[in-house]
Amino acid sequence: MLYIIFALLTDYRILVEQRTAKGRTDITLETHDHVFIMELKFDKSANEVLEQIEAKRYADAFTLSGKKVVKVGIAFSVKDERNITEWIIR
Repeated sequence: MLYIIFALLTDYRILVEQRTAKGRTDITLETHDHVFIMELKFDKSANEVLEQIEAKRYADAFTLSGKKVVKVGIAFSVKDERNITEWIIR
């Protein structure tokens, strides 16, 4: 769903399940001067999601791009709200 929104509303480069040295990012969105690394998890906290981005060092793949790297952790609730429950941007 997020991919469709970004693809229809922007001209930015969008990659899904992009491989890095230690895993795959869920969504990578590249603008002219930023790289947004987005990780999505069900029934976990946004902090836990960001911990995965840090632990797997997803940002390392973009350090030579010269762009500012922004990490986004998005938590969904499947059991209760069936919606985005929390997000953190660093």
